[in-house]
Amino acid sequence: MQSKRLSGFTLIEVLIVVALLGIVTALAAPGFAGLVQSNRVQAAAGELQRALYYARSEAMSRGVNVVVTTDPVDANGWMGALRISTVSTVVLPTAEVLRQYSGGLGNGVNGTGAVGGTPLASLTFQPNGSLKLTGEATIRVCATNALAQGKQFTLSQGGVLSVADYVPTRPSAVGCS
Repeated sequence: MQSKRLSGFTLIEVLIVVALLGIVTALAAPGFAGLVQSNRVQAAAGELQRALYYARSEAMSRGVNVVVTTDPVDANGWMGALRISTVSTVVLPTAEVLRQYSGGLGNGVNGTGAVGGTPLASLTFQPNGSLKLTGEATIRVCATNALAQGKQFTLSQGGVLSVADYVPTRPSAVGCS
């Protein structure tokens, strides 16, 4: 009689492969979490940048003041829903909401705004594209409770926006340090 040899994997071989996959996954997980945080910050910064450009362009094209606020207005920063609206005047008695971002900056992302160290709750773009401010405005976007790289927006009184990388000094659940 001739014996047939069965082909396949033994239980030990399968267990070794599963153990190796577990080790590789455990090593890759922290890097993946950092990548997710970085992508969230990038997406939030891009959305905020588009919102600010939109508000400035609407102020210039409509010839009225346009304000960008967080809802609810929060002295700690730019974590709430963003609202872009016209400002009511004698000529335009009712403010018109132009856009609203109900999700705010997004999950796992913080924001902080200031003008010369004073918390900033809103920005008003004037019809000529400049900002109604007493100084230069800074808005920082960072990951919640992490030291991951964030973005810093600097807005001059002339309405010019510049964006730079920013690294928080300490992790925070509210705002960016």
